[in-house]
Amino acid sequence: MKIAYELYDANLSIRENAQKLGCSEAALRKYIKQTGADRRYDAYYSRWKRIKDYFKINPSATLLEANQELGYSIHTIRK
Repeated sequence: MKIAYELYDANLSIRENAQKLGCSEAALRKYIKQTGADRRYDAYYSRWKRIKDYFKINPSATLLEANQELGYSIHTIRK
């Protein structure tokens, strides 16, 4: 089974991704292992990109506003 990496979402769990892609968890884990995908980096990058995009659209937003809008802790947003 060929899994499209573009459809894979690092913010979701293995189980959620497998359901979304219509494959088994084992097949998805095998795919991740074979391709060398770094789930931790992908999740960090996705979170960083979402925060950067938020502040690009809302440059005068405070950390508290970003916290409430995005759901990330203030410490995570500050980092």
